[in-house]
Amino acid sequence: MKKTFYFLCITLLFLSCARDKTLTGYMNKVRQNLAKIESATYTKNYESWMPGDTVPHFSGSEYIEYYLNSEGKFRSEHSNNNKSGSNPIEV
Repeated sequence: MKKTFYFLCITLLFLSCARDKTLTGYMNKVRQNLAKIESATYTKNYESWMPGDTVPHFSGSEYIEYYLNSEGKFRSEHSNNNKSGSNPIEV
C-alpha cells in the first residue's frame, strides 16, 4: 500500500515538472486566455475630502461594463452614483 502511494506521488511530481515553465510559454498562455475574454465589469469607488473634514466632500461610485460588440471591438458603458457634499467644488 505504501509503495503504491509513493509511486503515485513520485509520478505526479514528475508530471507536474513536465509543463512548459518558460516565461515565453507562460506569457503565450496568458495572451490566449485574455483573447477569450468577451466582457468585463467592475465598480470604481471614489471619495474627495477637504482638509480637516471628517465627512467626505464628494463620494461616488461608477459601474463600468466592457464588452465586445458585433464588429469585434470593445465598447464600454458607465453608470454613475454620485453624492455631493453641501459645498460642491465648481471646476
